[in-house]
Amino acid sequence: MTNNFKNNLLSAISMKFYFRKYSRLTLRPSYFHLPLLIPSLIKNSPTSFRDFVRFLKVNQNSSSIISSNNDLPSISLLLIVAQKDFDKLKLCIDQIVKHSLNPIYKIEIVVPQTDLTSCMKILKQIELKIPIDLFNEDDIININLREKMKLELKHKYGWAIQQLLTLHMVSRSDSYGVLAINADTFILRDQVWLNEKFVQLLFQSPEYHEPYFKIIKKLFPKLNLVSYSHVTHHMLFQPELLRDFFAKNGYNNLEDFMIKVLECFDKSQESPFCIEFEPYAQALHNFYQDRIELRRFSNSNYSITKDSTGITELIEKLDNQNLYNSINFHSWNN
Repeated sequence: MTNNFKNNLLSAISMKFYFRKYSRLTLRPSYFHLPLLIPSLIKNSPTSFRDFVRFLKVNQNSSSIISSNNDLPSISLLLIVAQKDFDKLKLCIDQIVKHSLNPIYKIEIVVPQTDLTSCMKILKQIELKIPIDLFNEDDIININLREKMKLELKHKYGWAIQQLLTLHMVSRSDSYGVLAINADTFILRDQVWLNEKFVQLLFQSPEYHEPYFKIIKKLFPKLNLVSYSHVTHHMLFQPELLRDFFAKNGYNNLEDFMIKVLECFDKSQESPFCIEFEPYAQALHNFYQDRIELRRFSNSNYSITKDSTGITELIEKLDNQNLYNSINFHSWNN
């Protein structure tokens, strides 16, 4: 047996390879695949079998477009963006507009004050008839809270402020639906995000990060948590439901809510909380089950460094192929 054949065999049965392959819309994971995965399951124990079962169950969800009569409500688009993803912003927006079966009637973009001028230059390159509003994040979150967050969160501040900004922008929105998306994520397939009965698309992800669920239980003790993740790089929010959910839990002020988060979060964790996507999705399961249709996440992750070379070509290759719903690129500041 050659070394190349051995390496190919090992990669073919690795959990990473399996999860990537069977995230495709054209394939479904199965318990019958377990024998091939035994070496990898043993190597990655004790959590690997639970990861496999979770992956299998969320990928039993349908991959079809959610039901509608084509009389769809308009939605808005929200992006909280930093300088590192400006090179992807135009393509991200283009892909959403192309594939949203809901009309998009406005786009809102929030950036740090220092990035306003750079972002304006990017937006001038976007040739759409949809109004685009650019916001300074310092005008949304008051300086006292921002300083407290910086003190408590240190290098995690940027990641946390993005979540709080999402909640602020959605909670004050008058849209029927707000599609919040990370700027390094690209939609590859047509979607109905919200139908005429205000039933929304909700993706479930096989990823599971326990600290998120621990703090959610502290912040929202009324929730019975579904043990599947919804941190899927994008989320359709219904502002009406988000406001109702926070009021149900006694949070009428998002600044007070963030203070509570800072009191509760586990400082030993590099990624200690998710306060926008996951709590909202859990609220949908608990209080608004008639307003959701679950679907496979079916996302492909790619990693890049320094620049976005090759992203456009890859998206053009995968676009409308019905292999994945979306593709995500992680970048690092070098």
